[in-house]
Amino acid sequence: MADKQSSFFKNNPVLKIREFLSFLCIRFGLFFALNMQSTIIFYWVYHITNDKLALGFVGLAEVIPAIGFSLFAGHFVDLSEKRKMVLFCITGYIAIGLCLFALTTPSATGWLGQETVLYLIYFFVFCGGMVRSFTGPSVFSLFGLIVPREHYPNGTSWSSMALQIGAVLGPLAAGVMIAIDGVVAGMFAVIIIMVLLLIPVLYIKTNPIFK
Repeated sequence: MADKQSSFFKNNPVLKIREFLSFLCIRFGLFFALNMQSTIIFYWVYHITNDKLALGFVGLAEVIPAIGFSLFAGHFVDLSEKRKMVLFCITGYIAIGLCLFALTTPSATGWLGQETVLYLIYFFVFCGGMVRSFTGPSVFSLFGLIVPREHYPNGTSWSSMALQIGAVLGPLAAGVMIAIDGVVAGMFAVIIIMVLLLIPVLYIKTNPIFK
């Protein structure tokens, strides 16, 4: 048993790096929470409008800022400390998640009306697309700082696996939470996951900015 364990870590040296394990938690958690949130939003918007075209507007609201801001997001990330940028992105997602959760409450619908709630959903999805444009470059840059060059192939494999598992399990978890208590429980769960992601970020040390 010990020999098998030793062989496993010999073939996967990146798993001995504590910062990389924290990175994997962030990588998995982000994609899990974001895909969970997206699934809930699509269900929520269709439940409000009963219009398939409205679902297209959700995607459009996210992709426009994601592409537009990406034109300079990479340059901005290059000039910033990477751990700080990842922390900034997660904090942004938490703020957006709190706003979306507030909109799920019956009092918000009664006070604002469904049409206003719908427009605010599009607005916060737009804000999420802005944050996402900075998240990608920040995460990739952080990966390059914590993984030794000779372990890039091994690290990339584990990083990709964490992403794929998060992307698959996120919508599944969203469906379960919707079945339990509708979009309210789902949005609250997303916030909890995002807050928990602040923990592994703290286990990654800051790195100098190379210009």
